[in-house]
Amino acid sequence: MFGNFQFKSEYIGWLIGAGSIAIALWIYHLSILKPCLSYSVDPNQASLVSDESNAITDFTIQYKGNTIFRKNVSAITVYLWNDGNVPTHRQQILSQIKVVLPPGSEILDATVLRETRSVCDVQIHHLESQNQIALDFNILEPGDGAALQIIYIGNYSASVMAEGIIEGQSGGCPIHS
Repeated sequence: MFGNFQFKSEYIGWLIGAGSIAIALWIYHLSILKPCLSYSVDPNQASLVSDESNAITDFTIQYKGNTIFRKNVSAITVYLWNDGNVPTHRQQILSQIKVVLPPGSEILDATVLRETRSVCDVQIHHLESQNQIALDFNILEPGDGAALQIIYIGNYSASVMAEGIIEGQSGGCPIHS
């Protein structure tokens, strides 16, 4: 009976040791400092103008003096934030951060609706490519981010991508959703 107890004690000791190693590895993984720039597209996309509404002959849509004729105009909200555990600075942007709509789409307007703190200073830059905008920021500390509104000509349910590379983010992996 005493020998059987010793076997159980060794078995319990091995389980405790293996569990301790697993917990230590998990805590180590959580303690690794890494940036993690993430984005999300609000699923509540809005169709502002449908090409079907342009069938009304006396109805015109204009944007900055240009008539938009027989085209779909849609609006989306894109959220960008630092989901990591270290601050990310403008200097850490290795490859320009862009929001990209499908080919054939045309971004009419893009605005920063709100940001978590004014020190983030999230800015939008229009690019020559009409279906892309570039973003930069002063700093995004963990949890900091911004909501962007993009009004564009194109399919109401267009897929939106964000791309760019931040120093230290997953070995140079692109921004993820």
